[in-house]
Amino acid sequence: MIPANIFSSVRTPLGHTLLLNRGSAQGVVLGDVVATPAGVLIGQVSAVFTHSATVRLISDPGFEVTAKIVGTETTGLARGIGGDTLSLDFIVQADQVQESNIVVTSGDDR
Repeated sequence: MIPANIFSSVRTPLGHTLLLNRGSAQGVVLGDVVATPAGVLIGQVSAVFTHSATVRLISDPGFEVTAKIVGTETTGLARGIGGDTLSLDFIVQADQVQESNIVVTSGDDR
């Protein structure tokens, strides 16, 4: 884990990004997962510079990650849809999904 601070945050209809104060000189690599100290997914590194990196946030309309509902076999594709909301798509209609379910990334992406 590489601790970093946020330089700026941009939310437009075209995307949601952060600029971090860590880059390739500190070991950041394109595609790295960005999470809080508690392990909550924030996004993924989409561009790397020597001393900074751009992060595509999970709320970005172009963000996608495979996900599953804890305690079930239900999997789907979590997508950013703007605001503070994700959509869970491509799940089997017969699966029982409830508002209180916990959704985690499946770890199948890279």
